[in-house]
Amino acid sequence: MYVLVRKDLPPSQIAVQAIHAAIELARSRISPDEEHPHLVLCGVKSELQLFNALQRLQKAGIPHKPFFEADRDDELTAIAAGPVSGEDRQHFRRYNLLQDSVMEEVAA
Repeated sequence: MYVLVRKDLPPSQIAVQAIHAAIELARSRISPDEEHPHLVLCGVKSELQLFNALQRLQKAGIPHKPFFEADRDDELTAIAAGPVSGEDRQHFRRYNLLQDSVMEEVAA
């Protein structure tokens, strides 16, 4: 499972929004009998980049679930995609792993 989350969110919200998206995808795409998927957490700079990623996923036919945060005027804050394997992983090469510096701010 790949999760794309906005890095322009407050640090305390980055992990929360990523988890929201992952839960929504799990509810709709992963049965309790399936093996727990691997998780790759990537960051994008803005909501616009996240919308661009959403369009790419739709065009590629990758299963995904966007998460719109009601407490942020229904902004798109994260997308979970997958489970993804094989050649479908190539669609995520353009995204960078969420950097340690961002995660350190979240943990602080």
